[in-house]
Amino acid sequence: DLPGLGQTWSTPTPLRARIGSGVGQNERLLALAFGAGYDTLQDDGPYTADTQGNGIFMIDALSGNTLWRAGSSGGANFTSEDFTNSIVSDIRALELSRDGLTDRLYATDVGGQLWRFDLWNGEAAENFATGGVIASLGGAANQTNPIENRRFYYAPDAALVTGRAGSRFMHLGVGSGYRAHPLDK
Repeated sequence: DLPGLGQTWSTPTPLRARIGSGVGQNERLLALAFGAGYDTLQDDGPYTADTQGNGIFMIDALSGNTLWRAGSSGGANFTSEDFTNSIVSDIRALELSRDGLTDRLYATDVGGQLWRFDLWNGEAAENFATGGVIASLGGAANQTNPIENRRFYYAPDAALVTGRAGSRFMHLGVGSGYRAHPLDK
């Protein structure tokens, strides 16, 4: 039921969403979002693309049915060729519109990429999310320089900031490391 699932390191993040037109206008499904897991290819050596764990799952918290899935292929609702690395981080879910439904997700992967997804509640699963990589800070982007391979194992911290003249922006903070060999450079 969960194609490409790797070792499950991501703690499921509870959220409320409305996927599809069959859901009532006021119904908010309780869902769980989590990274598709860790690929043990990351245990040894420099950067490598992963064969599992490169995606995100959102399941119904009560039935366990898959509501939405992001990945490189294989029937994913949201696809991107940038899903080359496993996502072991928790998923950061934000509710920005004050309607009780999650509007945005952030995630990181072990290839040093930061992901953003905008959620369109009420849309079918195929149109439920838009987005992709918003920053590539190591790993996949720096295959020729192993020292620059940054792996992200934790979700980014997010803070909505109001700047001068009332402008608003999202501030994201993320840290890297190599959990398989924490003393390596």
